[in-house]
Amino acid sequence: MTDLPPEFAQLDNLRDLYLGKNAFNRLPKVLKQLKKLQVLRLGGQKYTSEDKEALKAALPDCFVQE
Repeated sequence: MTDLPPEFAQLDNLRDLYLGKNAFNRLPKVLKQLKKLQVLRLGGQKYTSEDKEALKAALPDCFVQE
């Protein structure tokens, strides 16, 4: 899997997500739609600072764990 499907946005009550061990080159854009997300665990995956800043702007209350 190289991205999350758009339907992932329907998980509107998702609060904690682990994204380690994946083939994503960039943070999936659909994550910005998960307004109740409180913790995003990257599991050591490396993403651009641009991706992380865009996510923080969209989800200011979400803690991103590297």
